[in-house]
Amino acid sequence: MKSSRIPLIFLIWAIIVLTGYYFFHPLLQSNQLKPLLDFSRNFILSGSIVLACAGIGTWLMRVHQPPDLALQSMLAALGAGVSGLVWLGIGALGLMNGWLSSALIVLSFFIFRKEIYLWCQGFKQWKTLWCLWRPVEKWLAVGSITLIIFQLGIAAAPPVKYDALTYHLALPRLYLEAGRLVFTPHIPYWGHPQLVEMLYTWAMTLGTPSSAALLSWWCSLLFLSGMAGFAFTWLPKVTGKPPFSSQVALYSVILILSSTTARWMMAWAYTDLFSAWFGLAAFHAFFLWQETGKPSWISWAGTLVGFAVGTKYTAGILGIAVFGLGVFLPGLRKFSLRQWTIGVALALLAFLPWGLKNYFSTGNPLFPYIFPTPAYPAERLAAANLPPGDYSILPQLILPLYITWTGIDSASGAGTDLGPLLILFAIPGVFMYRQNPTARFLGASLVIAWGTIALAGARYPHLQQTRLYFALLPALVALASWAWPNLCSLKIPQVSLQPIITAMALIILMTSIFQDAIHWARMRVVPYLLGIITEEEYLQENLGAYIYAMKAIDQLPPTSKILMLWEARSLYAPLHAIPDPWIDIWREAYRTQSDPNSILEKWKSEGITHLLVYQGGADFMRAEDRAISSAGWESFDRLLASLPAPVNVGGQYYLLYQVQPPH
Repeated sequence: MKSSRIPLIFLIWAIIVLTGYYFFHPLLQSNQLKPLLDFSRNFILSGSIVLACAGIGTWLMRVHQPPDLALQSMLAALGAGVSGLVWLGIGALGLMNGWLSSALIVLSFFIFRKEIYLWCQGFKQWKTLWCLWRPVEKWLAVGSITLIIFQLGIAAAPPVKYDALTYHLALPRLYLEAGRLVFTPHIPYWGHPQLVEMLYTWAMTLGTPSSAALLSWWCSLLFLSGMAGFAFTWLPKVTGKPPFSSQVALYSVILILSSTTARWMMAWAYTDLFSAWFGLAAFHAFFLWQETGKPSWISWAGTLVGFAVGTKYTAGILGIAVFGLGVFLPGLRKFSLRQWTIGVALALLAFLPWGLKNYFSTGNPLFPYIFPTPAYPAERLAAANLPPGDYSILPQLILPLYITWTGIDSASGAGTDLGPLLILFAIPGVFMYRQNPTARFLGASLVIAWGTIALAGARYPHLQQTRLYFALLPALVALASWAWPNLCSLKIPQVSLQPIITAMALIILMTSIFQDAIHWARMRVVPYLLGIITEEEYLQENLGAYIYAMKAIDQLPPTSKILMLWEARSLYAPLHAIPDPWIDIWREAYRTQSDPNSILEKWKSEGITHLLVYQGGADFMRAEDRAISSAGWESFDRLLASLPAPVNVGGQYYLLYQVQPPH
């Protein structure tokens, strides 16, 4: 045998032996492959949508050279906003399906292939920044990447967060079942602007609900990258100290990730970080106009403001900042009347489709708010928006500190954990750079947010939630990141602040990593992704009795119609179940017909066959709901007593009552 053939023969032999061995000793069982395959599909799909949006935005802005990180983020945000409106039109035409979704992705990659390639080159700036960082800063960067990977794992698992299950993903699911945009009056959040929900619908046409969460993760990543680029780009123009620019790019990311709420939202399929993303893009366009005087930047700023409001009504505060402060604040380039009119008109035009959707469906462009409708009369709106019973003036006077100290994610009040670093550095930043027009503009924007939370929160408790104003989060992050290196350069007698601040940042970052590691373990993310536990077991671990109740009502006859009381989440409920998103179905029923027998007959006439009562929610509202009297609760008890004995379908928390036999 020729010696030259021996290596080839050995390789063939190795393939035969190893193939046979691993055929009988597989590394993964078939049931373990599904989570990994789902993750791979959803990850690639959501990433492809982001690239398609980036290509569209790059083409629209006619960019012909690799963008910096701030512009790169803006281009993708612009494309995402346009894509959301396109999907609204597709839904209105009844064309929501996988074939069209695939076609749009493929066509975008083909038509905008040069733009996508050019856009991707912008990431090279991260390599430059990495080379400029000192070893300790590289360790901070590694810690930040670790936190981002934690969120990737959660996004890859089935969604479990409250608002996602109530409407952010529940509405796209209903649209895809119908193949079109459908009006769902029992979910009042249908009236909210749904730019991001349209993007989630696009992702879910080809993937699972996790594809929407992964799309949120991708776009949040672009927000972080864009925020780094924004801080890097504008610091030298604010302070005249370019040596610090590479550091503030990293600091801006750390500042955001130190906020538990902002960090965890990357994986939740919520919309708040999209609002921040569009806000960042609008700020960058506004500052580019300030620098160059080029009118087109005002047009883009207005469009991006409209997209931000297309994610949340409360993002309208961004428009007040850009087109209000931009007029009156000293030191800024002033709008001409024509420029201001065009910018505001484009903002309104970008938001207009959501008002038209609501108007043609309900007669109220801001449905369900302000103007009464048959589904939401004035009395129901008033009962759902009672003034807070514990409002106090003192917290409003120290609001930045108050929301930092007391803001706990998903709790009452601020409902947002901003972390310890944002206010710590942002307040000094306001004073350090108060003479600079750019920094003064950002600081004044935050004062507007302060006043809005204090005043609006005095009337509407839910408007106290800090995350509702994340469209201005970039202003907070920018000021904080610019103050950080300046504070590091200060010295008290014989002691520099730099090692103290660096040690503090490292400790907070390590604490966040520890917190997320515990969070991962409690959620059992790794066992799910490795196929050790099933999707059903994962949901049981994270949603408890709720998922058992949803499984139970899903086994009812298909002609059943279930009314869920005090249970808002419907993503995992059967389509013939009606949720209670505002937790007010019983309150409204009692207001219109106080007699329990009349209420029951009305429900029967509407085809209701079963009541699913979330007992935990009922007990909580019995103690907390100031809009319903004790007589109302007594009437509810009489109604339940008139029905056959319930079936316990979720521990002691969910009771299923039969109202009438299914047809």
